[in-house]
Amino acid sequence: PLSSLKALKEFNYKDFKKLLRSLGAKDIREAFISFRRQDKAERDLPGSKPRDNHELVGEILEWLDRCINWTKATTLTRKGTEQFLKDSLRYLGSNRLNELFKQEAQMTYPNAFNFLTKTLPKELKDNKKVA
Repeated sequence: PLSSLKALKEFNYKDFKKLLRSLGAKDIREAFISFRRQDKAERDLPGSKPRDNHELVGEILEWLDRCINWTKATTLTRKGTEQFLKDSLRYLGSNRLNELFKQEAQMTYPNAFNFLTKTLPKELKDNKKVA
């Protein structure tokens, strides 16, 4: 009953106060603060599994297909994007590309255009400076 406010309707104040004390809480604030939610089942996040290069490019393209309407995109094409991803894979390596993809895909608001136009080009530019 502590997980919802229905308990307030089911019991009168004195009974509710006794129940709180029996749980070891002094007042309702302490009871709500100490309330712990049940753990959610783990879900498989994008980019979490190790894979070979072809699977990595395929998974990124699959994610981009869900986010981008290729017929409406003026500067990006699917074929050009696929080649760009393969080139990025060659220059950055599968571990770094997978790490960048994982970071973007697991953001609160993942942005496919940002990944293709800002994140990857910046990483490629930084990688060329080091090499």
